[in-house]
Amino acid sequence: MIEKSAYLDGEEWRNRARCNGTSPELFFPAIEAEQEVVKQFCTGCPVRQDCLEYALETRQDHGVWGGTTEADRRRIIKQRGAKRKVRNNPRKDFM
Repeated sequence: MIEKSAYLDGEEWRNRARCNGTSPELFFPAIEAEQEVVKQFCTGCPVRQDCLEYALETRQDHGVWGGTTEADRRRIIKQRGAKRKVRNNPRKDFM
């Protein structure tokens, strides 16, 4: 699982991204099967986590961001919500 970390202030991280200068259309594949290829492009990007956090916080619901698809990001948001519920409401079993 990818842990949350604050992305760089503003959009400065985009200047350091591996995809900087690449056509944005690459990250919005028309066919779902192409998403895996696009996700691989993000591998090794120095700001992959920052990109992902931006997408999560701004609720990007299309395209590949930080090496994740829309479905991946929905799953991460759901997992984080579940963790937050557990932290805020720990189970208390007293006998």
